Amino acid sequence: MILIKDVLDDIRLRCPNSYDDSAILRWINTSVDEVWEYIALDGVCKIDTSEGVATYTMPDDMEYLSIYGVVVDNKQYSGRDISDVLVPFTYAKHAEGVITIYPVPNKDGEMYIYYKKRPKKVNDNDDMLEVRDEFLELIKSSVFCIIAKANGETDLANNYSSDYNSALNEAKGKYKRYSGAYPLVKDVTTRGR
Repeated sequence: MILIKDVLDDIRLRCPNSYDDSAILRWINTSVDEVWEYIALDGVCKIDTSEGVATYTMPDDMEYLSIYGVVVDNKQYSGRDISDVLVPFTYAKHAEGVITIYPVPNKDGEMYIYYKKRPKKVNDNDDMLEVRDEFLELIKSSVFCIIAKANGETDLANNYSSDYNSALNEAKGKYKRYSGAYPLVKDVTTRGR
């Protein structure tokens, strides 16, 4: 986790400005919202399943498309569109914030959902920024660009924009976007011949 105070201090040092912390934090939130799927931390959610219940509420920081794995009672489930025919061991988006699993559990158990966690918005009362450390420069470059544009410094804004685009391309290269419809599963079984 990254201390917000350190981020604000670095922004003020590298891009002197007269904006208050609230404005800079809003710009940090704007920057994070644009690229969150590349910089998000991995999250794991454990949900207790119940016999005969197929739908479960997802946590607030989870979006369906950010799910890259679902395991129910030690069985890997694959993603489907709810309009598809659900076949055994699949999950689908039932409604906003609700996931459906098939087959319906016939006993109480556990479900683990692996996903990219949407960072929460920061404000003056927060101490930590929930992004991966290696992508902090991406967020800072975006904020530098916003500050330069706000100050009317076109050349500086172009330079920061170039830095931001380079950092964004690097982030895209480090992160393979997973679709909830087709999770990647590694086959670890041994096969006799």
